[in-house]
Amino acid sequence: MTTSIRRHFPFPLSISVALLGVCSQCLPTSIRGQELSSPLTLDSAPVVVAPRITDLHGRENPDDQQAVIRFSEHADLWDTAKLRHPPAGSLPTHENPSMQRTESLVTGYDEGFYIQTVDQDTAPFRLRVNLQSQFRYTNFNPQQATWTDAGGQINPLAARNDFEINRGRLIFSGHAVDKDLNYYLNLDYATLGDDRVTILLAWMSYRFSRSLELFYGKGKVVGSREWLVTSMATQGPERTMATTFFRPSITAGVWARGEPLDRIYYQAVVGNGFNTAAIGFRDLDTNFVYSANLWHEPLGEFGLLFSDWQGSANPVLRWGGSLTTSRQSGTQFNRSEPEDSFIRLSDGTDLTTPGALAPGVTVTDYSVSLATLDAGIKYQGWSLHSEYFLRWLSDIRGTGPIPQARRNLFDHGVFILGGRFLVPQHHELYLRTSAVYGPFGSGSEWGGGWNWFIKKHPNWRCTFDIAHINRSPTEQIRTGYEAGASGFLYRLQIQTTY
Repeated sequence: MTTSIRRHFPFPLSISVALLGVCSQCLPTSIRGQELSSPLTLDSAPVVVAPRITDLHGRENPDDQQAVIRFSEHADLWDTAKLRHPPAGSLPTHENPSMQRTESLVTGYDEGFYIQTVDQDTAPFRLRVNLQSQFRYTNFNPQQATWTDAGGQINPLAARNDFEINRGRLIFSGHAVDKDLNYYLNLDYATLGDDRVTILLAWMSYRFSRSLELFYGKGKVVGSREWLVTSMATQGPERTMATTFFRPSITAGVWARGEPLDRIYYQAVVGNGFNTAAIGFRDLDTNFVYSANLWHEPLGEFGLLFSDWQGSANPVLRWGGSLTTSRQSGTQFNRSEPEDSFIRLSDGTDLTTPGALAPGVTVTDYSVSLATLDAGIKYQGWSLHSEYFLRWLSDIRGTGPIPQARRNLFDHGVFILGGRFLVPQHHELYLRTSAVYGPFGSGSEWGGGWNWFIKKHPNWRCTFDIAHINRSPTEQIRTGYEAGASGFLYRLQIQTTY
C-alpha cells in the first residue's frame, strides 16, 4: 500500500493526506458532523465551513446554521474582534427585518423622489433627489451702444434676444449613519456660460438641537435676505437689481444655524471670502469673510415664497438683518461663473479695473462691510417686502497713490416689491422698484409682471416680467442686468421644481 501511494502521489502530498486523516479523527464530534453550536473564531482550529444556504429569493433556510470561513494564515485580512464576538443584528435574520436585502428600503415622493430605510432608528438613511429648472426668454435692447466706466474705458453694450436654461439644478440631500447627520449636493448646469456642470453648493451638517446645527462645505455668504432665500422663491423671475449689486456670493467654510427662541432664527458663516465660489486655494488670500443673518417671524411661519401663495388667513410678518465683513486682496475672478457677483462702484465699474479710482492705479486691497435691514408681510394673497442695504469700502490700497477722498466709499440702496393674487394660488400681479446710490452716480429699475402658478401648484410657475433699467450699476450672468446699460428688459420664464 505504501508503495502504491508513493507511486501515484508525491511524497509531501502523501504525508498531507495522512495527517488530514489523523486530524479529522481528533476533531470534536460536533465539527466532524455537520452541526455547529456556535460560530467559529480565530481561537478555534483552522477549518473551512460552507456558507449557509439561501433559496432563490435570497432568504435563509432557518434549519441551516450560520458558519464563518476562517484561514488562520490570513488572519490579518479579517476583523478579528468581530469574528470572536459577532455584534447582535450584524447578520440578516427574520428577526431583524431592517437588514433584509429586499425589504429594508422604501421609495416614494415627498417634495422630491426619495429612497430610505424602513427602520430609521437602527439603520438611518434617506436620499432625496430634486430637479429644478428655469427656462427663460430674455430680450434687451440698450439705449446706447457703449458706456464709459470710472477709469475712462469704453465698454460695448450687447443686445439680447435668446432662450436659455438659466438655472438647472440636480440636488441630492438626506441623512446617513445618524438621523441628525445630513448631507446636501447641488449640481448646477445652464446654457449661459460654457455649459459645464459645476458643484454650486455642497455640505455636511450635524443637528445638535433646535438651537444649533453645524455645517461645513460650500455654501452662501448670508449677507442679504433676498440672496439667502432660494432663487426659486423670488417674486419675479430674478432677484432685484439692488440685491444683485450688494449681495455677497458663495464660499467654502463653516457655519451654524438654529432657532434659539421661538420663531427667532439665525445663520452665521466663516468662510474663505466675500466672493470665492469659483477659485482654488492658490488664488485665495489669507483673509476670511464673517457673515451673520438674524430674523424673526413673530406672527407665525412666514413660508418660503415672497408671494402669499398660501393665502395667509392672518397676517404673517418677517423682519431681520445681516452683517458681513471681509478684507479682500487681489483682482476679482471669473466673470463667466453663473453665481459670481463682483464688487462695483455705483456706476457699474469693477472696483479692481485699472484706473477705477486713480489714473494708472489698480486697487489691490480693500475691506468691505455690508449691513442690511429687511421686512416682509403677507396677508390674504397680498404681499409686501423691502430690504435696505448699506455698504462701506474702506482702507482701499492700490499699485499707486489713491486720493484720500476715494480711500473710503459708502453706497446704499433699497428694493421694494409687492404683489396680489387675483385668483388664489393661481394668478398674481406684482410690482417692484430698486435703486443704488453712491459717489459715482446712481442706478434704478422699475418693473412688474404676472405669475401664473400652473395647476395651482407653487412648484410649477410661468412668469412674465417687464423692467425699465436706468444706468444699471450691476452685472451678473444669470440676471439680465448689464453694467452701465439703460433700456427695457423683458423676461419670460417657466420654472419647475420636482
